[in-house]
Amino acid sequence: ELARIYQPILSVIPPTLWAAVVGFLLSLVLSIVVGALLVSQESVLEALMPFIVGINTVPRIAMTPLVIYWVGFIPVTWIDLWLANYIMALWVAFFPMLIAAIDGFRTLDEDTENMLQMYGATKWQAFKYVRFKNGLPFILDGMKIGFILAMVGAVVGEFVSNTPGVGSMAASALSRNSVSRALSIVLILGLISSTVVSTIYVIESRLIFWRDSSIVGEQ
Repeated sequence: ELARIYQPILSVIPPTLWAAVVGFLLSLVLSIVVGALLVSQESVLEALMPFIVGINTVPRIAMTPLVIYWVGFIPVTWIDLWLANYIMALWVAFFPMLIAAIDGFRTLDEDTENMLQMYGATKWQAFKYVRFKNGLPFILDGMKIGFILAMVGAVVGEFVSNTPGVGSMAASALSRNSVSRALSIVLILGLISSTVVSTIYVIESRLIFWRDSSIVGEQ
């Protein structure tokens, strides 16, 4: 079955992959920016952290119909349906990556904090030279799960909105009780996600040379 539908699946992967990648990259940028801003204002972070964690526990996939409904106020039909897929990828991936970035930026030992205070480092200098480097392992860990979640969000968005992509193909297969085709689609999606996550592990082993990657091993 996989060999038979290989070409049809390849033809619908680009819109799904594009939505996942755009949502993932936007989540990455926003998580770093928002995380840095919140960590720089400790009182604001303490006030908002329960809400961030609470939102992260909400089953965001179940909100796909609402996202499509809200975006549906855009007058151009196809634009709103395509946009819903991108929003779902961003929405699903953002909060886990934000929490990972916040944890990384906040995790400083007491000696480092004392040193920053002793030298009179500004918040920007502390972030640029210490907090960002300290948060990189956390950010990369968030990226690993973030891409998988972005892919799930894009596929579910297509599944519900019926826009061309892997999700709509899976929905069509399930409606015809073609379990083998649906499983083949899941297998290909798993291969794509595994390839991207493995690439992130390789980047981690090169970028964070002081930390051994659990996949690549010692360098």
